[in-house]
Amino acid sequence: TGYSVLAGLSLGMDPLCSQAFGAGKPKLLSLTLQRTVLFLLTSSLVIVVLWLNLGKIMISLHQDPSISSLAQTYILCSIPDLLTNSFLHPLRIYLRAQGITSPLTLATLAGTIFHIPM
Repeated sequence: TGYSVLAGLSLGMDPLCSQAFGAGKPKLLSLTLQRTVLFLLTSSLVIVVLWLNLGKIMISLHQDPSISSLAQTYILCSIPDLLTNSFLHPLRIYLRAQGITSPLTLATLAGTIFHIPM
């Protein structure tokens, strides 16, 4: 899916951020974050175009029209999440390269607490 593509593309940022932080170059670290976010947003646009046409693509591959319609509805609701992940993946790597893990831990904990009642 599109999420796997974003995760894979953002992995190239990991060694760059670690090296920039280790070399004491905070500007290079920030520049890497900015460029990766722009790269992932651009990549997300290609994925969004595919997702917007998912129903037609599935029907052309001889899938059941009712399933294609449901998949199209689901994937349309996933577009904002895909775009959000274009920011989250690089931010996670940016913080981890600096040894800052508590914001991500707290955000995960808050998300878990929010989902418990569901």
